[in-house]
Amino acid sequence: MSDWSSEHDDFFEASRLLFDGQELGRFEDKGTIEVHTDASAYGLGKFLIQNDKAVWCVSASMTESQKIWGGTDRELLTVKQVVKKLSQFLWGRLFHRCDRSRAFAWFVSEEKICF
Repeated sequence: MSDWSSEHDDFFEASRLLFDGQELGRFEDKGTIEVHTDASAYGLGKFLIQNDKAVWCVSASMTESQKIWGGTDRELLTVKQVVKKLSQFLWGRLFHRCDRSRAFAWFVSEEKICF
C-alpha cells in the first residue's frame, strides 16, 4: 500500500469541491418527474430529476460488443435500463424523457413505433 501524499490531498480536495452542495433529493409522490439519458461511444448516463433536483444518477460502461452499436441503439439501451431500474418510481406516473439524440427523437416519433 502506498503512503498518503500531496497528490492524494489534491484529489480529495478537488472531489470535495466538485460534489459540495450536490446532494441528491428525496423522491416525493408529487412533482414533475424527468428521466434524462445520454449515451456515448464509451458509456451510459442516467438521471432521475424531480422538481429540478437530482434524485438518482448513475453511469455505466458498455461491453465491447455494445461499444460498436450505433447511437440510436445505445440510446435505446440506456432508456431500457433506466426504466427497468426505476420502475418503482415511474410505474403509473407521468414522466418526461429527456435526451439530446435527434436520431432517437425521430425514431420514436414514427407512427408505426409503439412503446
